[in-house]
Amino acid sequence: VMPGLIFYAANKVLINTLNGLRRMRVYAVFRAARFVFIPAFLIALIAFDAPSNTLAASLTLAELALFLWLVIYLYTRVVPIRMPAHFAEYTRAHLSYGVRGMLSGSLIELNTRTDVLILGLLLPDRVVGYYSFAAILAEGFAQIPFAVRNNVDPLIGDYFAKAQPERITDLARQIRRYFVPALALFGVGSILAYPLFYALAAGNDGLTESWLAYALLALIQVAVAAYSPMRGLLLQAGMPGTYTLIMLATFVSNALLNFLLIPVYGIVGSATATSISVVLEIALIVFTSRRHGVRL
Repeated sequence: VMPGLIFYAANKVLINTLNGLRRMRVYAVFRAARFVFIPAFLIALIAFDAPSNTLAASLTLAELALFLWLVIYLYTRVVPIRMPAHFAEYTRAHLSYGVRGMLSGSLIELNTRTDVLILGLLLPDRVVGYYSFAAILAEGFAQIPFAVRNNVDPLIGDYFAKAQPERITDLARQIRRYFVPALALFGVGSILAYPLFYALAAGNDGLTESWLAYALLALIQVAVAAYSPMRGLLLQAGMPGTYTLIMLATFVSNALLNFLLIPVYGIVGSATATSISVVLEIALIVFTSRRHGVRL
């Protein structure tokens, strides 16, 4: 797996170049390609009777294939290969930005697993399974606002670059007008359909607890839908350090609340703790953005 991480990091930069240029159809194709390449290489390794301990090479091979495809496409269709002017100046700016914002990415990923990790410490595996089923589906539901964020991040960055914060406010209003009702409708539908899906996949054992946990996790995404696509605002405004501090506060609150609520309320307590941490994150982003002249 380890060599693949090098190409994974490079691919993140190259794919987000397409995002920044708002080539969203091509961006979507390259984002989806990873999930085609990995099973394809895995099937190929199995077909050639590769030893089981080499199957993880499918990750490295997938990232390598994606990297080559991205390089060919980007440097023939999008940007030329050349040494940029003011290279040293740009390098210092990128390193400064990256160092200040690097931890936020790790905290975001860790924060989506905090509830399951602490449940695993405090409750039996069977109960953790009930919650994990709900948490995985809720995380998938949360990818809908994330997809909208990918589309609005380049716009926010452009508005900041042009000193047009009022256009960010207008963009937030458009999201509230169209996105929030659509997500609410989808969220309610998914909550109503959850028992049927759970019963087909896992039977009826733990259904009530798992359903309630999913309902809490899904409803909180609907509750913050007016603001969640704007989560990247501080990063686009050139404040990665502030965003890192917000994510640190979110992670700490999530962990503490899970440790406090799980022994009393079980998986419902974990879902409640995670929901509160989501609200805290959004509230801090909205408050900080107002301090910098942007009203969401």
